[in-house]
Amino acid sequence: MKIAHIVNPIIPRAESDLSIAQPITLASLKRAADEAGDGIEVLHLSAQYEEDLSAIPDWMIRTPDLVRSSLDHPEFEDKRKLPLMSDIWERLLAHSQNADVLVYSNIDIAVQPTFYQRVRQWVEDGHDAVSVTRRTIPQKYTSADQLEQMYAEKGEAHQGDDCFIVRRDCAQRFDIKPVFLGSAWFDKVLLLNCAARAHNFLKVRDQNVTFHIGDDRAWFNPKTRTVAMWNKREVTLLIDELEREFGSLFKDCRIWPYVCTIYEQMGFQTSILYRLSRRYHRIAQRLSRRITRKS
Repeated sequence: MKIAHIVNPIIPRAESDLSIAQPITLASLKRAADEAGDGIEVLHLSAQYEEDLSAIPDWMIRTPDLVRSSLDHPEFEDKRKLPLMSDIWERLLAHSQNADVLVYSNIDIAVQPTFYQRVRQWVEDGHDAVSVTRRTIPQKYTSADQLEQMYAEKGEAHQGDDCFIVRRDCAQRFDIKPVFLGSAWFDKVLLLNCAARAHNFLKVRDQNVTFHIGDDRAWFNPKTRTVAMWNKREVTLLIDELEREFGSLFKDCRIWPYVCTIYEQMGFQTSILYRLSRRYHRIAQRLSRRITRKS
């Protein structure tokens, strides 16, 4: 199995949390690839701006430099140079050298040494898309030399989506809207596509597969508000398109359990039919878990 994994390395500011997290992430990716085992080939891709080329290790394949950014929008209060998820996804598809499986993860998300083995297992189990939510470990770690201790941390559950695994044939059906990384809502575009376009989507929330140091939630910075509003508008457009194609998503038992929280965060939870549907799915999920435990 050939796996192509893309990230967006940068040269972080000295005061940025990425100055600690990014070297740890890159070291963990390299180790996971080295320990992937027979039958797994991993291609690490980078999507970067020209000025960040020196941040990319020599074992990564550099895709063409990114050109567009949030700085093209002078109305944004956040003056960081944020890339578009659609540009990164385009490079992942175009430069993955016939990979069977594509992976995108945030540059501050480190992985366990068995990560790519888990990816292969999920795909062999029939899942064509997987969202893996990281565990949050203590903020005391500062160096890749401490990876062994970090691997051993149980960590705490988190609610976001920051690592996506998709079979190539499924990924080619995605409609990735022009949302900007580094602000709220961009991950929802990937999550919605996974839930709607995959035939057998899996959401992994309670397993120690990936991890993040601390829980800073930088996307809650007030300066990111204008970028977040842009992203939220694009998520709304995607929901409209999906509902034209699939009908009301809260009526679709295959999709709804994975996107209901997006609707709640968007403020769509006002209808009686919505609330009844939400209650139905919660009961159905509880019954399913009980049946699984008994079997």
